[in-house]
Amino acid sequence: MPHLLTGDPTPNSIAVTIPVSEGEQYILKEIVWSGDSAIAYPELANSLRVAVGGPANSVQLEQDVLGLPLLFHPKGYLRADARSKATLDDATHSAVYQIQIQQGDLYRLGKLEIAGLDPGLATWLERRSQLRPGDPYDATYWNRFMHEVGPQLPRISSGWKIKPEQTIHRDTKTVDVRLTFSPVSSR
Repeated sequence: MPHLLTGDPTPNSIAVTIPVSEGEQYILKEIVWSGDSAIAYPELANSLRVAVGGPANSVQLEQDVLGLPLLFHPKGYLRADARSKATLDDATHSAVYQIQIQQGDLYRLGKLEIAGLDPGLATWLERRSQLRPGDPYDATYWNRFMHEVGPQLPRISSGWKIKPEQTIHRDTKTVDVRLTFSPVSSR
């Protein structure tokens, strides 16, 4: 029931009390995995922050399921998806979650282009890349690559800004990458 607060510095402040009944606690009885997966189900299960036998925390489980596709991206499955469905047993206060994985098609690196550097240095960087055309595409690789080769780039007073651009080709299941180098002070 709402009531006007007196003595509050904000004029016309109202307090509202809402009764909450938590209900019975449910236990996570089982997680059932299905679908195609380049990652073993036990490995996927290890990424969940809920445990079988513990409270069935549906909010946490849904957040974890939303994050599962990100595990597939470094393996080249850029369109991976995961969905969950809960089945509650009111008699035993238990929950079974079914998690459906759809890894999607495997994407591979198409072309790698390095721009903004002299051709010799660009060729040297292309050769240093461990991700080669035809390899399963890993969008997370480029940060590691730049961390590795960055100290070997020519020194400039402002430092280097690297802008990665990727073009996804759904028809050929490839990703073209352009790494553009420029001094930090340039736009």
